[in-house]
Amino acid sequence: MPLPGLLIEYLVVGSMALLWVLPLLGIDVSDQIQLGTVATLAPTIYILGMFVDFIAFALLSLLPIKEYSLKHLIRKAVNRDVNEENHSISKNLFYENEKRNSAAHIWLSLESPDLLKEVKERSSRDRIARGAFINILILWLLSATVNTPILIQFTYIQWLITSLFSLLVWVTLEQNSYKFELRVGHELLTRKIDTSS
Repeated sequence: MPLPGLLIEYLVVGSMALLWVLPLLGIDVSDQIQLGTVATLAPTIYILGMFVDFIAFALLSLLPIKEYSLKHLIRKAVNRDVNEENHSISKNLFYENEKRNSAAHIWLSLESPDLLKEVKERSSRDRIARGAFINILILWLLSATVNTPILIQFTYIQWLITSLFSLLVWVTLEQNSYKFELRVGHELLTRKIDTSS
């Protein structure tokens, strides 16, 4: 993904992380913070965003084992659905293979830059949703230990509903994005096979 996309993702996720980092540092987030202070925090916010994105990636894509991670299970379900729609997984640029995925992005950049842009925008949106979910979980965990009005106003049920909703948002976006990738990969590969025969 080009740097501007990553820059925006990390800044959004990092800004949300300030809701739990500032109370940990003893800074009251309900106080007004000067614009100059916010500007000097930009690099810190970016790094926080990277940190949260890494945690989100590890928890949702690698743990407990990559093959049994939540992201892998989502993609497995999508693969099943796409196969039922008569889109053969065997004829696909994106299907569950990192080398194949990289090759698909290179091919898309040559064959259809607009479609590649759409794939990247969807991926960016998914990472922001994933980071939001992890930030909400961290806020929930800290709400019991950090005495800050913004954190202790939520009840257990409210935290649970908010966390489940943010997880549902990420899962739905991840499903839609992967389904789109599979359809794009299938159509482009089919088109190439058709034109070459």
